[in-house]
Amino acid sequence: MSIFALAMRRNALTALVLALFALLAACTDGDRMRRDLQQLQQRNVADSLLTDSLLAMRLTRYFDSHGNQAERLLAHYLLARTWTDLGQAPQALDEYHRAAEQADTSRLDSLSHHWLNRIYGHMGILLYNNQLPYNALQAFQEAHKHARSCGEEWTAALSYAQTYQCYYDMGMPDSAETAAERTVQLLRACGDSISANTHLGALAYMKMQRSEFTHVKEYLNLYEHHSRLSEEGISNYEPWKLLYIYKGVYCQHLGQTDSALFYFYKGLTSSQDLNNRILSYKGLYQTYARRQAVDSVAKYTRLYALANDSSNQQATTASLLSLHHLYDYNHIKSVASQRQKEAEKAHYITILVTLVLIIALCIIAIGYIRHKHVMQRVIISYVMNISMYVNARNELQSRLDLSATEQEQLKRELERLKHSILSAEEVNIEESQWDDTERVFNLPIVSKLHHAASKAQRMNSSEWKELYNACGTLMPSFTEMLRGLDNRLDYTELQICVLLKMNFILSEIRILLGISKSILSHKRQRMNAKLFNEDGSARDFDKKIITFT
Repeated sequence: MSIFALAMRRNALTALVLALFALLAACTDGDRMRRDLQQLQQRNVADSLLTDSLLAMRLTRYFDSHGNQAERLLAHYLLARTWTDLGQAPQALDEYHRAAEQADTSRLDSLSHHWLNRIYGHMGILLYNNQLPYNALQAFQEAHKHARSCGEEWTAALSYAQTYQCYYDMGMPDSAETAAERTVQLLRACGDSISANTHLGALAYMKMQRSEFTHVKEYLNLYEHHSRLSEEGISNYEPWKLLYIYKGVYCQHLGQTDSALFYFYKGLTSSQDLNNRILSYKGLYQTYARRQAVDSVAKYTRLYALANDSSNQQATTASLLSLHHLYDYNHIKSVASQRQKEAEKAHYITILVTLVLIIALCIIAIGYIRHKHVMQRVIISYVMNISMYVNARNELQSRLDLSATEQEQLKRELERLKHSILSAEEVNIEESQWDDTERVFNLPIVSKLHHAASKAQRMNSSEWKELYNACGTLMPSFTEMLRGLDNRLDYTELQICVLLKMNFILSEIRILLGISKSILSHKRQRMNAKLFNEDGSARDFDKKIITFT
């Protein structure tokens, strides 16, 4: 072997080894990436803080190229959750949109609806926290819709609960109150009265703002004692400290100014949230106004105005920053809607093309079946004409007692049948396409004998004669072979040969000939030697006689 050949073989071997190593590395890398993705999802489910943005970005890059639809969606969702925990709202919103784009909107399944509910729910919270209640409302409505589509009614109710906060911040108190009442109904329908009662506090406050106090006491009692509120929760969770504001407003309505001042001061001293402090200042100056304490009214009116101005300034600044950093949500929604319409259009076109193809195939199939049916009728007519032609010719040759008129009629009938036979062969189909087997199976005498066998009736002499003549017409070489055996076959054996050739089964042959199973088997075995000069079983004879041409 030459040096060049050895070098080529060595290079080929090296390339193969490198390829195997690359394949092994790719498989190992894929397994590691999927393991990292599942671990990150487990941390997210456990509500752990996600701060490793490099890992999350590496996962999205990998699964964008090598993952399936579900893996891409999960990777972008986890990256969005990571950006959210890191306080990077623009990047988080961007990744939420990319995660939502992974779902096939033309045919969503339950799992896709489940993930879209989570994506839009987190997106709504992100938008709401960035002072964009209108856009947050749209996201929460999407989350509610997808939760209902996958049968998660409780989650759908929680998504709907977020909408009344958006309505309230948008200055739409009527819509906010209606949404709050609907939230309570949905949660109670799910059997979660604890969560339903948790939303009664906000509903009671909105009714008090409208001077509707009919059910306020009941609502506040359920909210305080039969909801998710607890002493520890109130001390650690700022929104739940609104309980003091709610009770202060209610006591103010009842004219219990001392109790009202107690609750407003408790809300003011225990809360660090600016909104809670503003409501406390407002309650204090209104209560002191009822008690006509001019100095206290002036003090808390000034504090309320300063806090309110500070809140408006912060809200305006946050809103401007949010609008600067968070790209136009409505634009993204319109793009997503357009893509959905395009996907639906493509889906409808696919369905239409499929229906057209199915209709075309049905038409072709119907045409083929109809053609086969017509040809079947032509073949049957052709075979019957041949049989009638043979019978008429034999009668003309054998009958000496016919009158001249009867002979003339038979001759005209022969000419007519001959013309019909030639027309069928020339016009309808080529001679090579006429299937002798198919013609035999469709002969009236064959069908008649099959029916007789099913009724356990023996074949008579006239039926045998008609069957033998038909066999001679369609398979002349077979009958000539039988006639040339110099009387080596008896009458029953001749009948067995013809019936086998005409595709009758053994049980039918026994019935038509009136012989036993053992006699039929013995005669078939004997005919192996008579016809083919060979020893063999009865089944060997059947194969030979059926395939004889």
